[in-house]
Amino acid sequence: MDDLKEFKVIVNILASAEKNNDRRLVGRLVKRIKPIAEQMQGDEVKACLKEHNPISFVNDLFNVESTATAPATVYSYVWLLACRKFPDFFTVGVVKQMIDHLLSIDNRQLDPILARLVHIFGQKADYNCAIHNDLMQWMRWAQLRHDYDTFACCHTTLSRVYLKTGQWDMMAKLFEKAPFDPKLTSHQSAARHLYYQARLHAVRCNYKQAREACEEAIRKAPSDGCLGFNLDCLRILIVVRLLEGSVPELSLFRGRPQLQPYYLLAKVVRNGDVEAFQKMLVDSPFVGQFQRDGLEGLIVRLHHNVLKAALKRISKVYGRISVSDIARKLGNPEPDDCLLIVAKAIREGVMGSGHLIGDTFCAPDDADDNGNKSKSGISDDQLHARILACQGLSEEIVKAMRYPDRKLLNDSKPVDVVEESIVPFDEDDEDFMDEEFF
Repeated sequence: MDDLKEFKVIVNILASAEKNNDRRLVGRLVKRIKPIAEQMQGDEVKACLKEHNPISFVNDLFNVESTATAPATVYSYVWLLACRKFPDFFTVGVVKQMIDHLLSIDNRQLDPILARLVHIFGQKADYNCAIHNDLMQWMRWAQLRHDYDTFACCHTTLSRVYLKTGQWDMMAKLFEKAPFDPKLTSHQSAARHLYYQARLHAVRCNYKQAREACEEAIRKAPSDGCLGFNLDCLRILIVVRLLEGSVPELSLFRGRPQLQPYYLLAKVVRNGDVEAFQKMLVDSPFVGQFQRDGLEGLIVRLHHNVLKAALKRISKVYGRISVSDIARKLGNPEPDDCLLIVAKAIREGVMGSGHLIGDTFCAPDDADDNGNKSKSGISDDQLHARILACQGLSEEIVKAMRYPDRKLLNDSKPVDVVEESIVPFDEDDEDFMDEEFF
């Protein structure tokens, strides 16, 4: 079979990589595990196990007897093929036993394979708290050996365990005690870490840091692939921008029907419709989706922003209005509570420079007497924030610039030949976040 012949070529490459201590070559082959497994049949994978796998507890899963003496990189790569082709055969205990076996081997060429097995271990265990101790042990081991691939995978898997179980304090301690350096890992791991960092900052009301981390995660992720990861980042980015008091751009929602609930939410918050907002949280077909996305707690915080938008609209329409009428327009809150809400809105500048006379709100004669606004109606703080954001984006673009290799420039090959020799980036790579990862 042609697939078996191609796999023999891969075996020779793995053996050469182990002989030359070339860990990056092993990592490239691990990234190609998905298309290779899709091309091979189940019987061919079993034949590879029989020919190259000397470990008995894996062969017993398929009733295969083997006396092979292959290198560790070869039979561990066959394990990844079997995990991809027969996912039901490999339970949490079996994957843990495979990881412990590779940890007992002093071979740095196994680091990419070990990191992939840790990722599979988290998926098999459904990211529950039972795997916490194992992940912490493996992460300490990877840190001591400077195995940054395995460390990054354990770090992001632990972050997802804390995210799923709501242990925000544990996630904060993890980021503090075990700092994550994006320069030492791949863009995939850095994007995952930035996503979890954005979720933590959003829960802790650090909306500016959450927005910056989420925007950077979107920039590091491929624009065409990884639909699930990009959508999750856009959801948290939309909610965070609403919490900051800004309105998300309409371009975020175009061509993405999955973001329709968040488009309606942004529309309700912008219009200051208190009744529609309460209905969306209680009696709406999108309540279940908000709960599945894990953003229900953040969306509840938007009630304050809806009130501010409603009060701002009232202050522009009415020059004089009683607090009881404002309470009726805000959904009939208590008069005392409404009075405090209006007083706080006046202090924060939401209702302009109006003032309260008894239980009546009086708007100013001149609505543009704040003294800190430009001709376009944008405050100096907003302009300064935009300038800082543009400067940060410019710095990231300069850092991400890549220049052609001098060898390619001096090469006499035609341009089309040189372009064919460049291996394209696989956007559907399992090493990144597919739609089922989050």
